[in-house]
Amino acid sequence: IGLPGKAPRQPAILPAEMKVVVFARPPDGSPKEIFEEARERMEAFTQKTGYQIKVVWATQEALQGGVAGPSALPVKDGGRLELNAAYSRIRLAFRGRPHELLKVGCKGPYLEVAFISLSIGECYRELLDELAEETGWPIQIKSTLDQVRIEKVAWSLVDAKKMSFYQAEHRLEVVVETLPEEKEQIQKTFAERTGCTLTFLEVG
Repeated sequence: IGLPGKAPRQPAILPAEMKVVVFARPPDGSPKEIFEEARERMEAFTQKTGYQIKVVWATQEALQGGVAGPSALPVKDGGRLELNAAYSRIRLAFRGRPHELLKVGCKGPYLEVAFISLSIGECYRELLDELAEETGWPIQIKSTLDQVRIEKVAWSLVDAKKMSFYQAEHRLEVVVETLPEEKEQIQKTFAERTGCTLTFLEVG
């Protein structure tokens, strides 16, 4: 389609989705400006072949430091990235995000990513869908909660006597002698970090 700049790798063809993923390392100028220049050629390609085009721009971060980014990801037959390359791409996408990507692994026909909770993972659904399209792998979020990490978050926020975790309710109850003045802020912070509910039981 004649995108400006050098192509760091061959396009990935996804026949099942009628898409072609094109990887590009743009010259000077913003990807948005460069994309606008090539829009007519991309539309003509779609009209002629029926395939939609997705452009993935190789970032400078991905090209430095030995981190596998879009510029160096090997593609297997069928347009699906090799496993290690897909893992690296997904981990790179979550670098610096507010929530930690705890694990990524292969579950046969799809990849599974784990966060502290399913609720937190769902916050990144749009990003995961984009990564699934880019790598050629369906991506699912692990449904189980990480109780140990959830309780660690609570211990960092509350001086509690003990805790009880109710997994079915996604709720952690903390026993305290006196309710903290900043109770609502603590509950809000806990929910933002874990995707779970924090309740207090005062026994003082």
